[in-house]
Amino acid sequence: MPLTMQIRRLHRPLDAVALTVSGNEMADTFGVSRSANTQGDGRTFPDKSVGIWPAATNRIDNGNATTNTTGITDVSCTTSRATTGTVIFGTTAFSVATSNLVANEGPYQAVDGGLASTQYTCSAWAWAPSGSPTVRIVLEDSVSGKQASAAVTLTATPQRISVTATTGALSINIRSYVETNVQQNVTFRIGGWQVETGAVATPYVETNGGTATRAAARVRLPATGYVDTRNLLNSTQSWIAVCMEHDRVSSAVTVNFRWFTWLIDGNEYIINDYNGNETSTGNRLTGGVGAGVGGLATTWAAGGTVVCLTGWTATLFAMAINGAAPTTASNTSIPVLSTTAFDIGSQLGSAIHLGARVRWAAAGTGAANAALSAYLNMIRLGGGVPDLYECPGNATLVYDGRNAVAQVRG
Repeated sequence: MPLTMQIRRLHRPLDAVALTVSGNEMADTFGVSRSANTQGDGRTFPDKSVGIWPAATNRIDNGNATTNTTGITDVSCTTSRATTGTVIFGTTAFSVATSNLVANEGPYQAVDGGLASTQYTCSAWAWAPSGSPTVRIVLEDSVSGKQASAAVTLTATPQRISVTATTGALSINIRSYVETNVQQNVTFRIGGWQVETGAVATPYVETNGGTATRAAARVRLPATGYVDTRNLLNSTQSWIAVCMEHDRVSSAVTVNFRWFTWLIDGNEYIINDYNGNETSTGNRLTGGVGAGVGGLATTWAAGGTVVCLTGWTATLFAMAINGAAPTTASNTSIPVLSTTAFDIGSQLGSAIHLGARVRWAAAGTGAANAALSAYLNMIRLGGGVPDLYECPGNATLVYDGRNAVAQVRG
């Protein structure tokens, strides 16, 4: 009878590293569950991604029928508070029964503090206990009238619908509707109703009688000061990789965001950013003089993931997208980076936020070469997290969406 043998890799101890996190939609510690489920991006365990979103104020006063249906005005329908069956947040939702008299039937709410000549994004989750109703979400004002999303066909699974539009000059009576697009005899539900300024539908901010605000997100990873006094990164040779997931296709993302930022001031930094026209750039400066890699095409499908790898040595700056061999630029300008932490997905104090989710981030002091780029892309395609022991460098950190915890190779 043949003998078989199992070979197991023996892992050295891992140091838990505290992260600084705020304003995020994230998994609880060790990915056991998503936070509370009273608000957020609607995702549940085992999803352990962390959203890096800009600050947002929900201007719908009653977003989820948490206590009552106050603020709802019915248009040829009856809206009640549902406390059983499928919900998206908490234990409640709005239940809408149409009258089957006209094409556009559904409730509206006033936009609290709504302004003329202002861009808003309206969003809500909608679903149907039975049947296949078709509904849309609308921004309306006295000048522009109704500006609606495309109609979607509802199922029993909640889906988010949204529209971005700008109110007319001198407009008043700014409202948001969730309504049918043709005459129907249907019942559907609404949860997580939100109206916010800007062009992105960010995670739902719970409201129950007034507006509510979520702070801008921040995830900071320590670069220095581990138990054996080594540094995770240094400005002479290191690499950082970030795997992110966007809800929207890349052609619809027109705002800048930062993959990572390690910054002292406008003259001393290493950053990697997306400049809003489907290219990524990396830069490093000292005293206003430096070099970088620019113009790399960066595209993704809605819901798709992208890995951006950036590395540097004393003579080169390198960048790769989705497993390609790194593109390099000569550079001998070494910034003085005395700060002990770097940011993933944002730059604090600016509007440069990812507006999406980070699946994982990894960093080390080795070289950013073609083999590493291909390996990290394989991880992306497999949906996993990089293995610390297969990444180069004397110090390697992997952050996989766990709240306030990262792992460092011992």
